[in-house]
Amino acid sequence: MTILRQIYVESLLEAFSKSPALTELARVDRSVIDAMDLNDRAVIVAHRAGERKREEYIGYVDRFCELLITIVTRDSRPDVLADEILEVAHPIVMRLTGPQLIDIEEMEDGTDPPVYASNNGSLCLCTTHYLMHYRTSRDDLSK
Repeated sequence: MTILRQIYVESLLEAFSKSPALTELARVDRSVIDAMDLNDRAVIVAHRAGERKREEYIGYVDRFCELLITIVTRDSRPDVLADEILEVAHPIVMRLTGPQLIDIEEMEDGTDPPVYASNNGSLCLCTTHYLMHYRTSRDDLSK
């Protein structure tokens, strides 16, 4: 796939996978649904939400895509474990680079409250929101 926003997500997953400090705490995955089906104590998932364009120049468009980092935990203190993982992952996210990527920032209302997804409260999703600002040609999402 050559769509820039997907390239950024894949690049971030690769960076997560190369971090021993992160992989010691959590498995790295691309799918929240798969992460919820796994029996791992913690899984970190990078995926995207919506995107909007804000500015258009002759031949170019500035795009703003929401990047979600969801940490799925199975622990008696799921929010604490998720924060420990995010502490390691956040600098990796903020150092993300890629073609035409202009900036990445944590969104103002950047972290959702924990969402408990099982009967006994042991499965929990904690999501932090970032915004990727990048530029494409008006007629091509891959350049």
